[in-house]
Amino acid sequence: MLCRKSLTSFAGIALLSLASAQESEDPDSWGAYGFPDYKFGPWGVPDVTFERLMKAPNATSNYPLQAPDTSSPFPAPGPIDGWSLSLSVVADVPMSESNMSLALVHPNDTFTGSRLVLQTPTGSDSAFDESWSVCVIQWSIDLKNYPAKLREDDGSCSSVLSEQCARDLEKAAREQYITGRSRSRQCPCPWTADIPSCAGEQAEALSGNGACSSQGLSADDINRLSDGQYRVLQYGGPLHERGNRTAYDESGSLAWPMMVLWGPSENATGGSPGADGVVAKLSCPRAKEATQGSTAPRGGAASDTNAGNGETGLSSMMLVAGVLLTGGWASL
Repeated sequence: MLCRKSLTSFAGIALLSLASAQESEDPDSWGAYGFPDYKFGPWGVPDVTFERLMKAPNATSNYPLQAPDTSSPFPAPGPIDGWSLSLSVVADVPMSESNMSLALVHPNDTFTGSRLVLQTPTGSDSAFDESWSVCVIQWSIDLKNYPAKLREDDGSCSSVLSEQCARDLEKAAREQYITGRSRSRQCPCPWTADIPSCAGEQAEALSGNGACSSQGLSADDINRLSDGQYRVLQYGGPLHERGNRTAYDESGSLAWPMMVLWGPSENATGGSPGADGVVAKLSCPRAKEATQGSTAPRGGAASDTNAGNGETGLSSMMLVAGVLLTGGWASL
């Protein structure tokens, strides 16, 4: 699809250009994203290892999505079951698992790992029809000046956006998708600053860094996914000592503003030339539920003692490693 080549090309540049500078900075001020295509998770932890650790999270949340019937030719109102966003957070991922040279400098440090996946329907009766395409859109948020309200969000982005603003943002995405599709630009990013109902503080809510990334997925992409899961995000918070509750809370309570859009592919023959049949869903997924024996990250002030607990808690023991940030998201 359209965005894939540029996304992976950027990843390769980031892996090479930032790795050489990593030891001259203060690791406590960094976060690290990963690129699965390069077999690395956050902070140089091998992708296979990071995936294994994320299977025993300290906190999770699952957000079902009202999607159209993508198993039938476009347009098909649906809804169809099986689409959801799932966010997992793991405390104290050990740097000893990392392949980066930084692990030799900080062998006893850990980080809080996060993993966000888009779950698609599975089973022979829910194969993704070739007349559909999916866009996964993410807005970059300045992690140094992260909106405190977002740490308490219920997953709808209502902590920072009014209901009208959110609906108008989804409408803009649908309309821009159709317009962009005619110019071979499948997944454009809608901006709150361009929408009247999103005036004031809302205009900056999703555009603090002025950057947005989008990924287009075809029917072939979707149908080839392992377990029907598309990895939207892997993030590793700043390095810290084992058992630091504040670090767990600060990284684990992050909500990730994003949108999933379902629209006609180039193979679609039905439907009108307008945005009818295109569906967009805005979400701000956040890990709110603790797993057994653990505690969920808190959005407010936290102590420095024993976060997580449980089998993979801070006292016992995410994007693919490579992009080290000093403040915000990478502009993919």
